[in-house]
Amino acid sequence: MLLPLALPGLASGGLIIFMMSLGYFITPALSGGTSNMMLAQVIASRSRA
Repeated sequence: MLLPLALPGLASGGLIIFMMSLGYFITPALSGGTSNMMLAQVIASRSRA
């Protein structure tokens, strides 16, 4: 009974965390260019290879 009541809160919390983590990737990618690589860009480039 507790889990069905908590599912909307868990879903919205997961969405908020996902959007915040996406911001940590998008901002350095747009402002840094290719000369400076931030940690999120390094992880993304190594996971694609």
